[in-house]
Amino acid sequence: MSPKPPHRLFPFVAAGLLLLACTTLAHANGPDLNLLALDWARGRYLSPVICETNDKLTRGGRRILIAPGPRHTVPPVVRILFSDLEVPDASRCFDDLGKSQPNVTGQVQVRLLGHSRSDTATRDFKTALRRKSGFTFHISSGQLRIETVGQADARTVLFRGGEARLHLIAPGSDEARMLGDLQGLRKLNLELEAPDGTLLQFPLFMTELR
Repeated sequence: MSPKPPHRLFPFVAAGLLLLACTTLAHANGPDLNLLALDWARGRYLSPVICETNDKLTRGGRRILIAPGPRHTVPPVVRILFSDLEVPDASRCFDDLGKSQPNVTGQVQVRLLGHSRSDTATRDFKTALRRKSGFTFHISSGQLRIETVGQADARTVLFRGGEARLHLIAPGSDEARMLGDLQGLRKLNLELEAPDGTLLQFPLFMTELR
C-alpha cells in the first residue's frame, strides 16, 4: 500500500497547530477573574473563639485554611478547610459578642460562577474589590459537621450549591471590634450558606499567605 500523499495530512496538522496556538495564547493572556479571586482568598486564618471549661474562660482561635483545590479540577477551585476546635471538655464556646460558636469540621470547594476574559480580569478584580470589598463564590462541593459544644448535638450539612461570601471587614463594624488589635495580613468576614438555609459566619484574620 502506498503512503498517503502529504497534502492529505495537512488538515490534521493544521488543526493540531491551531489547537496548540490557542492553548498557548490562553496561557499567555494570564489568569481569569476566577483564578485571581481564588488566589486573593488563599491563606491561613484564625477566628477568635472563647470557650468555658470548668468555669474558666480560655480565649483561642478557630483555624481555617483556604488552599488550592485538586489540580485536575476545571475551572479551578479552592478548598476551605475547618480544623477541630479541640476543646473536648468545654461546656460552651462563644464569640466576643456572646454568640454561641459551634465546633465546625470538614471542607467545601468554591469558585466564581460564569466566564471572564483574561484580558480584563485584573481590571474586573480591582473593580470588585473597590465596589463590593470581596467576592461571592459558588460552593461546588463539600459538607461540614456542625457540633454544639458541650452537648451531644451534631449534624452534617451538605453545602454543595450554596454560597461562600468572603469580604473585607469594614472599619467600625462589629467584626472589626471583635478582631480588635489582632494583627494579620488581611481581615475578612466569611459567610457560608447551605441550600437548606444553614448559615455560618466567622470574622477572620490572615496569619499566613498560602
